[in-house]
Amino acid sequence: LEIALSYLALRRNEPSFTHPENTSSWAVLLYQGYTGLLGVPLLHSLAFGLLLVALVALLAQTLRMGARAR
Repeated sequence: LEIALSYLALRRNEPSFTHPENTSSWAVLLYQGYTGLLGVPLLHSLAFGLLLVALVALLAQTLRMGARAR
């Protein structure tokens, strides 16, 4: 949720809702990466970033459940 809110604020050139201005967010890396790579800001980078976060969370849960089964 933090990444999504920060990305939307960054895309609209507004201050972040979730952290102070002197702190960077993962959304900054997503936004700069996609605009640097493709030259245009794309909204699907938000979906891709959230998908990566979900993948990491799923992997962590899988490893936790696998360790508990032993």
